[in-house]
Amino acid sequence: MDSKIAKISKIKNLGLLFSDYEWDIDRKQESDLPEFKKFNLIYGWNGTGKTTLSRLFEALGGEEIDNLQYEIVTEDGCTYKQGKSFPNSVRVFNREYVEKNLKLSESKTNSISIVLGEENKVLKEKIEEDKKDLKDKILTNNNDKEELENLKKEVEKNYIRIAKSIKSRAIDLGYSK
Repeated sequence: MDSKIAKISKIKNLGLLFSDYEWDIDRKQESDLPEFKKFNLIYGWNGTGKTTLSRLFEALGGEEIDNLQYEIVTEDGCTYKQGKSFPNSVRVFNREYVEKNLKLSESKTNSISIVLGEENKVLKEKIEEDKKDLKDKILTNNNDKEELENLKKEVEKNYIRIAKSIKSRAIDLGYSK
């Protein structure tokens, strides 16, 4: 089921700005703080809490933040709190993501994968499975090569042992020295 976040009803212990936030249920002017939609862009002046708020969304994706308490409500009325896994993946592209993945000062980037659409998601999963299978086959092949080399060495040792035995027997029988 695809649960969409409608609102954040509570945040505690998340920086100074969100040390004790609660959605005002008696709000007269709902337009001051609209509910979330399918896609949301959060913007504002430096120091207004954008990155701090993005950390809450990272926590929904499984990142642990000490002492964080939150409560979100989805469009279908479900409530999720810390410790209760949110069923959807939440992607956060904040300053920290950019610094980590787009190393602009080094003029290089880490790999970024964007998958749009259900069919592409299935294809990406298939590609990941194929990559794993390929790694397993390469490992198996390397193990087989190593085993083959060991068997060749064993056969060579056996040939040498047999040759020495034949030579020794020939000397015993007086054929040559």
